[in-house]
Amino acid sequence: MPELFIKALRSDSLTAFAEQLAVMSQSSPWEECDSVHYPDGHYFRQRFGSVEVVAQVADDFEYPAADFLLWIWNSKDSEGRMDIMADALTRHGYVLLPDPPRPKSI
Repeated sequence: MPELFIKALRSDSLTAFAEQLAVMSQSSPWEECDSVHYPDGHYFRQRFGSVEVVAQVADDFEYPAADFLLWIWNSKDSEGRMDIMADALTRHGYVLLPDPPRPKSI
């Protein structure tokens, strides 16, 4: 699953970040969804054809340096969409962080 860990240069809420994502991706407003399985209890999502992109607050335990996590449900065009999103994020002042180290499997 392609994902981007993102550091905001200013203190953005997830709602403000989702509003910026709509502007950057030239899309309609992103849909807010409630879920106890996400940090802060909610996330935003948007569909681009068959590709669904999800924006959430980054998990402090998994990656404390990141503010947000952007990821895509598996799709044959997910890498292309992620490249477009990464370019837009960096042009708007967000910093893309390297993937966190993953625990070694036994």
